Amino acid sequence: GEGDRLASSSFFDLALHHGRLFLFYLNTDDQTAQHRRIERAHEVGKAQNETWAKGRATKHRNLAVKYNAYGIPGNIPTSDIAQIMKNFLSSQIGNT
Repeated sequence: GEGDRLASSSFFDLALHHGRLFLFYLNTDDQTAQHRRIERAHEVGKAQNETWAKGRATKHRNLAVKYNAYGIPGNIPTSDIAQIMKNFLSSQIGNT
């Protein structure tokens, strides 16, 4: 699950109840995150509230720690992020 609605202890605990849980935490520095929010605001025509965005970042960081998420640098190309995730999952569950 991706996104804030599914980023919750209740969702993660339910997933753990049914099997293994692999979490990836995109550890994005403040400057990169702000740049992405500005780009997104231009695309959708609405900016995210800065206070709300900081709150979400704190929530997600805390969940990453609690559930031992695999950290990925957030300032690398998405193709590299996808490859890191693929490599990690292959090492954990194989090429199924």
